[in-house]
Amino acid sequence: MSAVMTLLRTYSLIGNTPLGTELLDPTRTEEELSLQINSAEGLQSTAAHIAEFTSNLLSLIATDRGLDKVSPFVLDSIYQSASTLSWLDPSAGDLGAPGPGTNAQTLLEIGRRWGLGTEYLKCLEMQRPGITALAYTLSGRIDMVGGSVDMSSFRFG
Repeated sequence: MSAVMTLLRTYSLIGNTPLGTELLDPTRTEEELSLQINSAEGLQSTAAHIAEFTSNLLSLIATDRGLDKVSPFVLDSIYQSASTLSWLDPSAGDLGAPGPGTNAQTLLEIGRRWGLGTEYLKCLEMQRPGITALAYTLSGRIDMVGGSVDMSSFRFG
């Protein structure tokens, strides 16, 4: 999947320049414009499918010895999906549907076994500050409001 993402990113020009500047270029032919639009749509669709896959992968990781069954070869696809979805829609996947947050959580979890997962998460953090904290929150390791404190022990109200 990472090869597909790389190919589609090349032809869509997403992530290389601000979205839309090439679309307005008067020297572009109709075929080039069509290829760029189709590639951008394919890139977004592929990134969304990978994000859905990461939800299933998280379920596998949660099982006994599930992390041992995960190959590090999935990491690049997960990273590219998160990067693409973050670039296309910076508000996507905050706490709901699969998206950059789910991908970041998966990178964090796989990073416990394969250090490359943590390195990809660091790269993603540079593109989208705060995604690592979101990954920790989604994994249940910290509470974004209370830090590492388990807030359930306090009685409010």
